[in-house]
Amino acid sequence: MDKDKVTALSMLILPWLSVPFVGKKAFFRYFPAASLANLIMIVLSVISDKRRWWKNKNPLTPNIPIDFTYILGAHFVTTLWYLSLLSVLFHYI
Repeated sequence: MDKDKVTALSMLILPWLSVPFVGKKAFFRYFPAASLANLIMIVLSVISDKRRWWKNKNPLTPNIPIDFTYILGAHFVTTLWYLSLLSVLFHYI
């Protein structure tokens, strides 16, 4: 496996190692919102490929225009973390 594939796989797998720290209740509570955010990113990724706004240089699947390594890895987990932490923050305000 070459260096680019290892980097792409690590971008997909490593963020998921922090999900147990979010908590089971928060995960299932914010899963629909994170899934909707990912759906929007997938649509934006398809549109950007057709209009050539940006190009994924190291895709896991070269024939699919969607950047799964970012969307299913860092973006999904970060969205879960943001929603979880913001609910705690705004709970006290």
